[in-house]
Amino acid sequence: PINVKFLTSYDMSAFGPEVNKSEQIGNSVIFNPDNTVDKSVTTDGSVWIYPNMVSKSAATHKLEQYDDAKGQYYIDWTVTVNAEQLNIAGGTYKDTIGAGLVAPSASEIQVSPAVGNLTMTGDGFQISFPNGAPIRDTVTITYRTYVNNDSLPQGQFTNKADFTAPGYEDFSHTSTVNGVDYLKKTIGYTDYDRITKTFRWNITVNQEK
Repeated sequence: PINVKFLTSYDMSAFGPEVNKSEQIGNSVIFNPDNTVDKSVTTDGSVWIYPNMVSKSAATHKLEQYDDAKGQYYIDWTVTVNAEQLNIAGGTYKDTIGAGLVAPSASEIQVSPAVGNLTMTGDGFQISFPNGAPIRDTVTITYRTYVNNDSLPQGQFTNKADFTAPGYEDFSHTSTVNGVDYLKKTIGYTDYDRITKTFRWNITVNQEK
């Protein structure tokens, strides 16, 4: 077999006259096994691209940041809205804070630049970008959520980001942080006795202290 690999790039013109939704980019491959007779075979491939309208990330992938004064774990979140610097006037960013997390207050949410109107909701908050003059800023949102101690045994903590705007398709991104590893159990093979057919269990409780 012969493997052919190459890299292609695209610019914003790939989205057409208006950048507001995902687009499919195609590529055709033609192979002719005979130099004199046309026996060519064509295969088409495609990939979906989308404008980077919203992304969310946590400072760590595992629950490990701890506030000694509060006696609680916490997660620092960073959200980027409109990395492509398109016009987001009239759009809305919505942040849905998952189960087990304590939502921040409005004063604890940092928005830069402050181009939208922040309001708190029952399960998080949202930022509305006013209609009118174009808003092409890339907006960064940072905040901290504390973890409810009663929820520590759950395996994962999630946080969802949504962006909607007139004329745009809906964009969404969910970020996940793994929980605390309270219980770990392994077989201690060094204590295995073939005569008595016994072995020892090694159990660690509250590994994260």
